[in-house]
Amino acid sequence: MTQEETRRVGKALMAGTGLSLLLFLVGVVRRSYLVLALPVFAGLSAAAGMAIWVGYTMAKQNWDDPEDFIVKHPEGQ
Repeated sequence: MTQEETRRVGKALMAGTGLSLLLFLVGVVRRSYLVLALPVFAGLSAAAGMAIWVGYTMAKQNWDDPEDFIVKHPEGQ
C-alpha cells in the first residue's frame, strides 16, 4: 500500500466510526433498545467466535508430532 492509500483508508475508518457513533446517539435519544442490543450481541458473538477458534485449535492439535514444534526461519536469518 502506498502512503496515499493508507491515508485514504484511515480517513474512511474515521468517517465510518463517526457515522456509527452518530447513529448510536440517535438511537439512544429515541430510546431504542435495539441500538444497545446490537453492539452487545456483536461483541458477544466476536468473543464466542474467538473462544470456539481457540477451543478447536486446542482440540485438534497433534502434540505427538515433532514437526509442529520445529521453528523454521527464512533464509539468511
